[in-house]
Amino acid sequence: MTLQPTAQSSVELIEQQFVDRVLELDGIKSALDHEPEQLPTRPCVTMLYVRVEQTDVATGPSTDNWWEWRVNVYVDLGGKTRDYRDGQIVLKRLVPSVLSIVRSAQDLGDSCLRAEFNDVEEEPTFDHDAGLIWKSLRLRALVEET
Repeated sequence: MTLQPTAQSSVELIEQQFVDRVLELDGIKSALDHEPEQLPTRPCVTMLYVRVEQTDVATGPSTDNWWEWRVNVYVDLGGKTRDYRDGQIVLKRLVPSVLSIVRSAQDLGDSCLRAEFNDVEEEPTFDHDAGLIWKSLRLRALVEET
C-alpha cells in the first residue's frame, strides 16, 4: 500500500515538529524521528512508528487517522561505574520536560488536529552493558487525510 503524498507529508511534518521541539529542551543533546541502529549522543530522544488507527470523527470524504509513536528517552548511566542512581536522576528531570512539549503545542505547530502525549506506564529499562537507562512514552496525533 502506498501512502498518499498528503498523508506522508502530514506524518513527516508531525515527526519534524516534535523533534524540533525536543531539541529546544535543556539537557537533550540529540533527537531523531526514528529508532536508529546506534544511538546518537545522549541524553537523546527517538521516535518509533507504532501504528495508525482510522476513525470517523466527522462525515465527509476524508478519513481521520490517529498516528502513534513510541518515544524513548535515553540517558547514560552515570560515570565509569555506570551508577544507576545518576541515570535515574537525569531521567526523572528529562521525562517531565519532554512530556510538556504537547501541553504547550497541542497541534504540534499546526501539523495535526490534536496530539496526545503520555507515559506508557512501564518501568524504565536498564542496559548495564550498554550503560543506558531509558523510559518509553507514547505520542498520538490526529490527522485528517483525504
